[in-house]
Amino acid sequence: MMYSFENPDHNKWIDKYNELCHAGKAKRDDINTSLHHIIPRSISPELTYDKNNHTYLTVVDHMWVHYYLWKANPQYASQAWFGTVWARKNHVWDLPGGDDEYEQLKKDVFRYRKKK
Repeated sequence: MMYSFENPDHNKWIDKYNELCHAGKAKRDDINTSLHHIIPRSISPELTYDKNNHTYLTVVDHMWVHYYLWKANPQYASQAWFGTVWARKNHVWDLPGGDDEYEQLKKDVFRYRKKK
């Protein structure tokens, strides 16, 4: 059985995250797909190799799940950052809020990294 990100407060962003992770239709060998750890490795490294914690997502869906995690909690900004920069540069995907949201993501990344 596939894992889900815990959501005791019924956060709408986590609901969207879990829904997209579970709907992942991409197959491991499909072109332009990537492995996504449903429960982030930073939270549960022991689940890194657990197949119940894996889903294969298209590049765009992978961007969305990281976006949803960041919207749910700014501590996940770093996980959204690299993909967002790459996707914007390559015109593959962009944040729904455009430049304003990009600036907020940048601030959240800086704030999170500063705490380490």
